[in-house]
Amino acid sequence: MQVASSIGKSWKEIGLLALDVPAVEHIEVSFPPLQKLNHPNLSQHSTPGDKMANMFPDSFEGQESRILRDLSEPLVNHKEGQLFLNDAFKIIMEEVLCKEADVKQKVCEWKEPEELSGLLDLELRETGEPQERLLQRVKDVAKYSIKTGHPRFFNQLFAGVDYHALAGRFLTEALNTNLYTYEVAPVFVLMENEILRGMRQLVGWTDGDGIFCPGGSISNMYAMNIHFTRLHLQSLAWDL
Repeated sequence: MQVASSIGKSWKEIGLLALDVPAVEHIEVSFPPLQKLNHPNLSQHSTPGDKMANMFPDSFEGQESRILRDLSEPLVNHKEGQLFLNDAFKIIMEEVLCKEADVKQKVCEWKEPEELSGLLDLELRETGEPQERLLQRVKDVAKYSIKTGHPRFFNQLFAGVDYHALAGRFLTEALNTNLYTYEVAPVFVLMENEILRGMRQLVGWTDGDGIFCPGGSISNMYAMNIHFTRLHLQSLAWDL
C-alpha cells in the first residue's frame, strides 16, 4: 500500500519505502541499474533500502537512458525480413510445389539417417546464421524431404496438394491468431460458427454447439465421455 500511495514520487522514495529487503545484497545480474547494488563505492553500512534507492535515480542518464531508447526502436527489421520471405517462398515454389507436380522428379532424395545428418548439419548453435545460410537450409529441407504432392506418393491419410487450401494455411500462419475470443479472431470465429452450422445440418440438427478436434483418437475419446455423461448424468450430479 505504501508503494501504491507513493506513485508519482521519485524512484528513490519508492525504493526506500518498499524495497528494504536484505536478500537484495546478494543480487548479481547484468542489468546495469542492478549492478549498483554491489558497487565498491557504496558504504558497507548502507541499508538495502539505500542501495535500492541508488539504483533508481530521479532521472535516468547515460547507460540507463540507452536502455529506454532501445525499447522504443523496432525489434525486427521488417524490410529485410520481407525480402527473406520472398526468397524463401520462391524456393518453396520451385523446389517443392513445382518439382512434386512433375512425375519425372523423385518422390524423395533418399539418404540413410547417418548420411542425412551430416548433409543437413542439424547442430544447435548459440548464435544465428546469415540469411544466405538459412535459405540454403530451406533448399536442403525441400530436397531431402518426402514430396507428398508427387503423383507417385500414396498414403491412406494424406497425399496431393490443394493450392487453395495451402494459401489458406499460409494466411492463417501469417495472421498468427487464436480462436478463443471474437476480439482476437473476429473473422475466424464467424467462419467457425458457419462451418459448425453446416455440420449440424448434415445430421439434421437445427441448433446446437460443436468443437473441432485435432485427430480421430481424441474425437473418439470425446464421444465416449459425452455418451458416459449422458447415461450417468444423475449419478455424476450426485457425486458432484
